[in-house]
This record gives sequence, structure tokens and C-alpha cells, in this order.
Amino acid sequence: MIDSVGTKIYAFTTTKSDGSYDIELKTKGRYRIKASYLGYEAQTKKIVVDKDINSIDFVLQPQADELKEVVIKYDPKVATVKKDTIIYNLKKLTNGQENNLKEVLEKLPGIDINDQGKVTAFGKKVGKLLIDGEDVFKEQHQFATENITADMIAGVTFFQKYKGFANIDGFDNDQTTAVNISIKDKFKQRITGNIEVKGGMLNKYLLHTNLFRLGKRLKVTLLGDINNIGKESISFNDYINLNTTVKSTDFGNSTYYDDNDIPTFLSSTRDVANREIGFGALNFVYSPKENLKISGYSIFNTTSQSQFFLNRRRFFETLPDQRESKNIFGDFIFNTTQIKTAYKAGKSTFIQYTITNNPETDEEQFDLANDFNNDINIFNQRIKNVNKNIGQEVKITTKISNSSLLEFSGYSQYKESNNSTNIEGNNTFLGFATFDDLFNIDQENSFVNRTYGYNLINKNKSKVGTYNLVNGFIHRNQDFNSRLIGIPEEPTNNLSLGFTDAYIGGKYISKNFGVFSYQLGLEYHYFFYDLNKTETNNRFSFFPSMGINFRFRNNLLFSLNYSYQNEYPSLTTQISNDLVFNYLSKQIGGLVDFNEILPTQRIGSTVSWTDFKKGDNILFTLQYTDKSKSLTQNVNYRSDNFTENEYRFTDTNSNLFATLSFDKNFSKSKLKFSSVTLSIINEMGSFINEEENISDSFLVEQNFKVSSNFKKSINFKTGVNFTYLKVNNSFNDIEFTSSSIDPFVGIRASLLDKKMSFNLDFISKNLKAGDVTRSFFILNPSIKYAKPKSHWEFSLTGNNILNLESPEIVDNVNNNVFFEERISRSLEGYLILGANYKF
Repeated sequence: MIDSVGTKIYAFTTTKSDGSYDIELKTKGRYRIKASYLGYEAQTKKIVVDKDINSIDFVLQPQADELKEVVIKYDPKVATVKKDTIIYNLKKLTNGQENNLKEVLEKLPGIDINDQGKVTAFGKKVGKLLIDGEDVFKEQHQFATENITADMIAGVTFFQKYKGFANIDGFDNDQTTAVNISIKDKFKQRITGNIEVKGGMLNKYLLHTNLFRLGKRLKVTLLGDINNIGKESISFNDYINLNTTVKSTDFGNSTYYDDNDIPTFLSSTRDVANREIGFGALNFVYSPKENLKISGYSIFNTTSQSQFFLNRRRFFETLPDQRESKNIFGDFIFNTTQIKTAYKAGKSTFIQYTITNNPETDEEQFDLANDFNNDINIFNQRIKNVNKNIGQEVKITTKISNSSLLEFSGYSQYKESNNSTNIEGNNTFLGFATFDDLFNIDQENSFVNRTYGYNLINKNKSKVGTYNLVNGFIHRNQDFNSRLIGIPEEPTNNLSLGFTDAYIGGKYISKNFGVFSYQLGLEYHYFFYDLNKTETNNRFSFFPSMGINFRFRNNLLFSLNYSYQNEYPSLTTQISNDLVFNYLSKQIGGLVDFNEILPTQRIGSTVSWTDFKKGDNILFTLQYTDKSKSLTQNVNYRSDNFTENEYRFTDTNSNLFATLSFDKNFSKSKLKFSSVTLSIINEMGSFINEEENISDSFLVEQNFKVSSNFKKSINFKTGVNFTYLKVNNSFNDIEFTSSSIDPFVGIRASLLDKKMSFNLDFISKNLKAGDVTRSFFILNPSIKYAKPKSHWEFSLTGNNILNLESPEIVDNVNNNVFFEERISRSLEGYLILGANYKF
């Protein structure tokens, strides 16, 4: 769409596969619309835009001039860079053997999927993963990357400065990084997806479905999965994000220790012998009008699993080793639901209301036999947790002037956790004298946290940058109650806390000065608390932050950032009576002053370089965290085989995290070399019988891989994964190491014009923990056949077929008073037949 004299372009588009097109122009006036195509004569038609125009058709004629034969040699770039936008050339980067979005994204320079299943761009998690411009899956990137099939994808675009629905014209209040997945037209405006059924040896089964309805106004997805092959649908990081808070804005920078445990089905991965999972997820975005958007999700997950361990504990003190067999059986139910309604009142006001509900229940039973100095103790331990988490938030953004914006967020949240622990033994334990020598105790705990607050930001634009002024407060009311049943005194703890954090501050974000930009921030926080309605106190603190960025030619990026924040002791640090953890340890009243501020400083840096012609990439990230004062434990070992833990403060707590990744493409040979190095150095202080213990750990993980990207041939990958861990404890100079070396080879082939595909992965696992070693082979074959002119696909899938009984793995675990050589069983292999119906 051009002006009447043909000098200015107002809008443009390309036709769909059927020749139809859509183009929109909101301003009335006289225009010309021009259609062109290589090898055809261009046509121009005059139009007057003063009312709705349904259609304007073009029929282009071939050019009359006969051209001589021309041979053009052109090696297309892997991506096109336009200012802050990168459009990836999927034809150049993929070979047609990819199964899902994850396998496509992993081939794009600068794009990756981290260990938590999140999509990252140039070393940082992207703000939004969009499906045709809509944030359908929110933070659940894994749902999209593993369930959107490769044949649905039309294109992938990265936006450095994506402006979402909440953005006010002329501002960047809803600006973030984003990766947009364009869906092919044939998968839109109808229900599409698949239903898959698999079953086979050892009664293994999987039922899975992906249903998509990706329309213009309504986008809805339904995912379902029932299996006993151990296939997980929710990651550890997903659980944290879904179950933490409803607020969309960071309210200040102060936090407090949360004693809630992570469910075992998320924290245990390799050491699970059996696992049955039921999963369902509904995600949707509905836009009935241009200024109204309703979105949400509901996720339901059930897990039943079993774990089996043989442990050898080597104490830092001169004590005999302790040996233990442990069987754990767990059942977990988790649900999270969120509904978000967003409304734009004209071009200057945005209103959003969000409500969430996250109930969960988990139960575990432990059967244990413990041998210490030839004294055999038998325990049966049962733990049940029932949690509630309900929250709501109102967010209002309004434009005050062309250079000033006001954002208000108010939220409230109610969290309740109820825990019951029952322990039975054949002898006295934990130093308790039980009623009538029944050796049976019950611990009941309840924790309630009511939180509310507001955050107000005034954003002001200038010629050199943006000035943000912020103020707000957070108030928490917490109650903790515990009761220990089964011993004569039945000790209880009854604690309450009122905590307020009021703050004011500002942040300056500069515009780009050539290749350079920066930001500076400072907040003043005033803290007030009331402990047990008897002890009150107040403190204040300043929170500085800064960041600098360099960007050269859009392919070389450097960033450096610094931040400071405070943490505070949790309410349970103030207990005065015993609190049972498990059959081997209990918490007793400590010497922790609740008035202490626990500062945290972080400094991080990222360097990224990408060659968008060849697809080469180098990424380096570094983050250092220092806590000059933090919570730790003083562990007192008692002669009758248990530990008493007391909270203490330590001034030793630091962490250095670094990664270096390198991708090199050899275009002529269609080969790619990849290297990923991860290193973590950690130093943590604790106490053993009042004597300080400094634990230093060093972890390095290295991955080397060579892979091919042939278009019409067999592709392969081969390499090695290496892990090494070393931990040294200053108490009695105790040290242990563990390592693994895992060479691997993978083959992928497409046959019969891509109607049949074949995969084969082979891994040699070599594990060592202290003096214990385990080695075994993993073989994962699969073959798929798509019936011609049919919706059906049939498969034979194998996983770890050389170990159809659970293989043993070994680990080293560092505890406060011992390190543990652990032998456990991992998931058994399977071989299953499958049928997949696509529609």
C-alpha cells in the first residue's frame, strides 16, 4: 500500500498459499495498491479508503521479454537481522528430520533450551514464548517445545524489544525479549493435533494427546498424558514459577527464607525406580475484541513413584560408618489454575485482573533399616503435606502525558501448609522417652502466610533516557504452630509475625549512545516487624543496582549487572521446643536474632557473538553471588545415633557460576561442532558440635558433540559428556569425589520419501562415587512409519532396552556431618509399540 505518488509505503503483506491476502490501513485517504511477483508484470490500482473494502483482486501477466539462461549461485544467510529483530532461515538450518519445536529451536544460532526447559536467547531466558503473537503457554515453555510438532512451524523470529498487549503507545512498559513461532495456515482455524497410544513389555504404557485450536481470536491447547515409563510433564522450575506468587511486578527486593519443601517427584530425577504419571493442561487466549483479552491455564498432575537406596554414611567425626537400606513410596497431586483478564480503555489506559489457585497434596512412606555399630534400628515413617495457595492482583497503567506514565499494582495472597509426620521404631529414637515404650511419635505442623501490598511506578521519558520513580509496601502476617505427640511433655511451638517492608526509590535507563547503554537504580527500604506481639523492631537499608550493555553490529553483545538485596530469617528459626525433621534429626531452639539483616550481592556478565551467515555462536556467562551473612546449621551428633540441629549465622557463603558454549558450523561438509562447559565453585560455612566447618565444592560439566545436518541422508551425532565433583570439608579435612564419563552415538535417518524414520541412540554410562563404581550401556532405538494418504503413524520405541530391570547408579551426597555414598535404582527400560492418529 503506497501513497498516490508512489513515494511512501504505508503497509505491505504477502499472499497466502491460495493467493488470498489481508492488509489493513486505519487512516482514510487516497492510496495506490501495488501487486508484484518475480517474472510477472506489476499491477497498480487506485483506491479511496473511506469505508470497509472487502476485496481487490489482481491477475498478473507474465513478462513478455525472453531472458537468456542465468545461473545464480547464492548461499543464503542462516538469519536476517533487522534492527532488534532476527528472522531465522529454517530452510537453511533444519533438515526435515526434526520432530518438535524443541529440536528446531536447538538448531538456531543464539537460541537454546536450558535445563529447566525454558527457551533462552543469547544466554538469557526470553521474556515470552509466543505462538502467532500470543502468549499461550505463559511460563510453561516445555509444553510448547515438546508438543508443537515441527511440521506445524512456518517460521521463528526473535524480538529484542517486543511490545505486548499491555504496552501504552509511546512507552515501553510492556517491553521484553520474545521468540515468536509462526504456525502454518493449514493448522489454523480448526482443531488439529494427535492422539497416541503405546504399550509393550513389562506392562509399560503411554497415552498422550495434543489438541490445538489456533484461531485468530481464540487460541486453545489441551495436553494430556498418562504413562508409567517415567515421562515427566512439569519441571522443577515450572513448579517454582507456578506456586510462588500471583504478583506480576517485583515488589521491592527483600525476601525471607521459606521453609516449604519441594515435592520429591520434582527433586528426584535419576534415582527413581518406578514412576506413574497422569497429566492434563488447558491453556487458552481469547480476544473477543481488539481491546479485551482473557487468558489462562489449568494444570493437573498426579505422580506415584518408588525409590530404593543402599547408603553408606561416613561421618566427619571419628565414628563408625553407618549403613542403611531405604524404600520410599510417594503419591503427589498438584493443580494450578490462573485466569487473567486484560482490558485497554482507549490508547492511554490498561487494566488487568489476575486470580490464581494452587492446591496440592503429597504423601510419602519410608521403610528403613539402619545399621550403626552393629545396632539395628527399624523405622517406618509417613509424611503428609496439604498446601493451599490463593492469590489475586489488580494492575492499572495509565498515560499521564506524552512523557509520563503511571503503573499501579496491588495484590493479596493466602498460603497455608499443613504437615503431619508419623514415625515408628523398634527402639527409642531422637532421644525421646515415648509413652509405654511404644516408640511411636506424631509431629503436626501448620504454617499460614497472609500477604498483601502495592507497587506504584511513575515512568518519565526524556531525550536521554527514562526515569522511573517507585514506591510501595509489602505486609505479611505469619503464624506457625507445631505439636509433638507421643512423648509425655508433648512440646508445642506457637509463633506469629507481622512484617512490613515500605520502600521508595528510582531507576534511570539510558537510551543507546551508539553501541552503549546503561541503567542505575537505588531504593530505600524501611522494615518493621512484630514478633509474637511482644518484640518489635525497625531497620532501614539502601538497595543499589546497575547494568551496562554494549551491542556491536547486532551480533556481538556484552552486558554487566550488579544488584544488592536483603533476606531475613524465617519464622521457624525462633522455635523454643523440638521440631522433628525425620527419624535421624530434629531441630531445637537456636541462637538466631530475628532482627538480623542477611545481605546478598550479585554480579553477572554475559558475552555473546553470533555469525548469522554461517550460524557460528560463542556464549559466555558468569555470575558471582556473595552472602556476607546467612543462615546455616550447628549440628550436634548424639551418641544414640541422631543429630540435633540449631540455626546459626555464618559469614561464609559464596557461589561462582560460569558457562561457556561454542558452536562451529562447517557449511561444505554439513557438520557442526558443539562444546558446552559448566563450572560451579561454592563455599559454605556450617558448624559441627560448635566447631566451624567450611565446605568447598567444585563441579565441572563438559559436553563435546559433533553432529551432521544433511538434507536427504542419514544424520548422526557423537560425543562425550563428562562430570566431575569434588567436595572438601575443613572439619577433620574430609574430602570426597564423584565423576561420570558418558560417550554417546546417535543416528537418525528418513526413508521412503520421509514416510519412515529411524533413530538409534547409544550411551556408555560410567559412574564413580568414592570407591564405588557402576558401568552399564543404554540403547534407545525407535522406528516410525507414516501410512501414505492416511492420518495414521505407527512406531516401535525402545528406551534403555539393555536394562529392562532397573539399573543401579551411584552418587555422593554431602551432609552437614557426613557424606553419603548412595547406590540407587533408576527407571527400568522398555520396548513399546505405538499408534498415532494425526488430524
